[in-house]
Amino acid sequence: MELYFQEKLSFKGKVDITDADGNVIYTGKRSSWSGKLIMKDADGKKIITIGEGQTIFTKGFYIKKGKKVVARMKRKFSLVNQKFNIKKLDWEVKGNFLTKEYTITKGDEGIAEITKKKMVSLLEAYSININNEEYVPEILGVVLILNQILKSKKMKLLKK
Repeated sequence: MELYFQEKLSFKGKVDITDADGNVIYTGKRSSWSGKLIMKDADGKKIITIGEGQTIFTKGFYIKKGKKVVARMKRKFSLVNQKFNIKKLDWEVKGNFLTKEYTITKGDEGIAEITKKKMVSLLEAYSININNEEYVPEILGVVLILNQILKSKKMKLLKK
């Protein structure tokens, strides 16, 4: 399955996820009152919520489906190491984050490949090649988190 991620010019950081025909399958934007990123399907049903959390020892990001946290990513980010571990899913994200070319794997299994689309645009656009459709919401959540981290000089997901 191949999906396409396209940022929109918006104060809320809106993104559209489309299929190969350009049909909007999912939309994501920051909630005005909570500051969390919400992804909805084409019918307006909430699919995932992405937020930033903090424990005594670390800050990080979470992806929720309904009320259940399905993934956690630590805030620690190194452009030198260029690797993320995603807890609860046992995924690893490796690649070149500056050029927006990376893969998501679980052991030897390829989950998804993300590549920057070559197009004339002021905003980011990616191609997301998904090998396992079971994880579409979680994969899109990871792509949204990494996009926000890379856009932010302070590497913060949420801005109030």
